[in-house]
Order: sequence, then structure tokens, then C-alpha cells
Amino acid sequence: MTSILALMATIFSIKRRPVVFRPDGKIVDQQMTVSLWSRYSFQWCADVLSAAGKEKFGNEDVPAVDHIVRSENATERFYNIVLKDSMPLWLQIFWAFRSQLILQWLSILFSNFFDVAPAFATLQLLKYLETRTDPNAIEPGSWKYVVGIVVASMSSHMVDSRIMWWSMAGKFKFQVLMCTH
Repeated sequence: MTSILALMATIFSIKRRPVVFRPDGKIVDQQMTVSLWSRYSFQWCADVLSAAGKEKFGNEDVPAVDHIVRSENATERFYNIVLKDSMPLWLQIFWAFRSQLILQWLSILFSNFFDVAPAFATLQLLKYLETRTDPNAIEPGSWKYVVGIVVASMSSHMVDSRIMWWSMAGKFKFQVLMCTH
């Protein structure tokens, strides 16, 4: 158990890569450079935030964006994926980001099942309460429906937060790339 904790602490504290610079010498955003702990606790942007607290804060104080968000790379990637220039724009966008769109659609369909689950569990509890013979009796069988409501609610929130995390973590990259066009 101690070795697992030591391994986890090591994984969370090791830097992912060295500091990266653009060809013009400007430092690249350090979100992907720092350790996981620094990334998820937003310590990677402390230098930019302290610079923003100064009276004069300009474009030279902001680090360069990484290659995924950089507009010239995103535009080049988009044009390399597109089938033909003569096709409608919506079809070009769908084709360029088809895997991310399909993944997002499938995850939303999966999420819909979990969003309905708490209401379904509540309905089952109400049906059970209506059909029991002695309304004053406390039956241990009714607790399974209450546990079902709790589990369904927790799983619904977990699935929804995972989808939100995927969208923020870049699993659905077309959101970022579409903003750069």
C-alpha cells in the first residue's frame, strides 16, 4: 500500500516535459509542461497571473499558445483533413471531426440513460409504496429502492462530469479547433 502511494505521489509530482519555446524565443504555455498536480491545481499559470497584476500587462507578457490551439496549426490540420473544397462547409466540418462528433454523440446517448435512471428508480419506489398491503409496516425491501435512487443519482452525476471533463480535457477537440477559424 505504501509503494502504491509513493508511486502515485511520484506520478503527480514529475514534470511532463522541459520548457518549450517558439522559434522566435517566446515561451509556450506551461500547462502541459508542469506536473499533474501543478496542472490540475492551476499552479502552471501563476507567472502569468502575477504579471497580470502589474500595471502594464501586454501581449508580450502572455505566453504563446500550444500547437493544438494555435490558429495556423489548426487551420492547416483542418485543410489537410477536408475531402474537397467544393463540398458544403458543414459537411467538411463533420468529416474533419467525425470521430470526435460520434464519440460525443454516443457519450450523450449513454448519459441520457443515466439521466433518466433516478426518475425511474423513484417511480419504482412509488409503485412499491402504492402496492404494499400494510401502509404502516416498515419493510426492509423498500430500502433497495432508496439505495437505487442514490446509486442512480450518483452515477448520473459521475457520467455527466466525465463527459464535461472530456470536453475540457480535449477529448472533443473540435470545440477548440472550431474557435480558431
